[in-house]
Amino acid sequence: MHGLLAIYKPKGMISKDVSRALQRTVFKGSKVRLGHVGSLDPLAEGVLPVACGKATRLQDYLLTSKKTYEVRMAMGFQTDTMDVTGTITEQTIGALQITLNDVARACASLQGEQTQVPPLYSAVKYQGRRLYDYARKGEGHKVPLSELSRKVVIHSTTVHGLRYATADEILPTTSAFPKGKRLPVVELRVECSKGTYIRGLCDTIGRILGAPATMVALKRMETAGIKASECILLEQLVAHPEQASSAMVSLEDMPLSLARVYVSDSVQKRLAMGQRIAAQVRLSDLHCGEMDLRDFQSCFEEMIQRPQQGILHKKDPVCLVLGGDGKVKCLGKLSVTCEYQTSESPSIRCLLRPLRELSC
Repeated sequence: MHGLLAIYKPKGMISKDVSRALQRTVFKGSKVRLGHVGSLDPLAEGVLPVACGKATRLQDYLLTSKKTYEVRMAMGFQTDTMDVTGTITEQTIGALQITLNDVARACASLQGEQTQVPPLYSAVKYQGRRLYDYARKGEGHKVPLSELSRKVVIHSTTVHGLRYATADEILPTTSAFPKGKRLPVVELRVECSKGTYIRGLCDTIGRILGAPATMVALKRMETAGIKASECILLEQLVAHPEQASSAMVSLEDMPLSLARVYVSDSVQKRLAMGQRIAAQVRLSDLHCGEMDLRDFQSCFEEMIQRPQQGILHKKDPVCLVLGGDGKVKCLGKLSVTCEYQTSESPSIRCLLRPLRELSC
């Protein structure tokens, strides 16, 4: 089977556990290549797409999508892992008085592009080792975290609720807190770019509000264009592996950020042999017989909006190549050149070359 399984991962598992469970039950130990798209910590649950077979060659083109999370954040303490599974390293002494408006203003200040430093307990690599390996061995001081910062985008953060709960409702152990102490618990919905650490975002919100904050619960509601409501529960698929065929999203239907080129059977055969295919088209007719390039219309229009004499080259975009039967055949790269002339619209020359074979 080749395609994408939209899995709803339960809490208590790492992402690789999902792939192992599918390998053991759905694929019966056969050596089908599997790759989970993104990852979720054991504390988190939610959408975890798993690419199967030749779909693993396409999974990188799913990761550019916006992600949506539902988050529960508690204020008044911080842990070494920035979530409720860690050891408390900081806590407030007095009572906290936080309002919904306070949280909303803090969240609004973080909208847009941000520079985020990854948590020490994360899978980011430094000098060939995962950061959590440094942390577990007490070597966190060897990691220059600020040098590993990355640009992320917070599209929106919506505050859905604020309540006060006792420490024993939030934490596995409450020995560090006075009995009956009440802490603010905030419910958020976050839309962000890939690479965003929600634990880190909670910490930043807390710092703006003047108190430590820790992630208590996390649900990924959407990624790669797949919503939680469209997923199949992992435990359901493990119990009924025969449902995998109907649950599998085909290569053709995967939510990819790739333009498509449709080619004739003869062109497809030449691509399969590694040959490059040249074509010359005009904006008024992007279906040149053997190749249908209508998905590239906006790309071509962008180029010819800058009339000039001479030649303009466009960076080669990766594209998905489909045959006359509508089935995916390969990944390709389309080199585009506009040749401007004085008396007529530019001539568009295209060169399609194959990258990875995908036909099933």
